[in-house]
Amino acid sequence: METLEALTRDVDSFERHLSRRTFLKFMTAVIAAPRLTLDAKDTEFLRRVAATLIPAEASHRTGIDVLANIEHMLAQGGAEHRRKVLRLLSWARRASFVYGGERVAIGARGSRFELVQKMGRALSAVCLWAFWGDERALVLMDAPGPQA
Repeated sequence: METLEALTRDVDSFERHLSRRTFLKFMTAVIAAPRLTLDAKDTEFLRRVAATLIPAEASHRTGIDVLANIEHMLAQGGAEHRRKVLRLLSWARRASFVYGGERVAIGARGSRFELVQKMGRALSAVCLWAFWGDERALVLMDAPGPQA
């Protein structure tokens, strides 16, 4: 399991790589005002992405709400961290149509562009951290596995 430092490193890596690109800097200047919370499009996008990364049985068995955990993490984090994560989500939503829609976190791994790979890794890390960081996920570890 990745630590919070690894998650922060992934998001920062995406942010640094994104900042190096002048054409992307221009595109970010087009955005009028930074958001401070998840909007309806973000929540629906995250719900679909999390469903591709986390098996439905595991979510149902544990009762973990990944979106609530992400919103909680954003509320607890600093303004700079919140801005970076929201920026990651907006770029991932934009690129999702090229990389398989809600499967963008998985599809981006095969991209030849390093920025897209980092985006997919950071998006996966956010969703998986929100699931496995919840103590209710321990139910899955304590349960006996299928007998071989």
